[in-house]
Amino acid sequence: MRSNVCTLIRTLSSHYAAVRAKELERARRMLAAGASPDAALDALARGITNKVLHAPLSALNTVGDAERGQLTTALARVYRLDVP
Repeated sequence: MRSNVCTLIRTLSSHYAAVRAKELERARRMLAAGASPDAALDALARGITNKVLHAPLSALNTVGDAERGQLTTALARVYRLDVP
């Protein structure tokens, strides 16, 4: 069980490191093309946010009603959200 958790942690870390690198490269290209630093930073933050939220939001939209409650509870716990 512990090895599965460690594998998941490594996989998540690697996945989001790749997301970060891709979004940083995109922001650097924007800057090199003459975009303002504010525009590049906004695009960077928006891109990372969208990619971090895509999988959980997609899962919420595709699971059946029986699983949606469990997934909602799990995501609220993971993201430490106070959901009524």
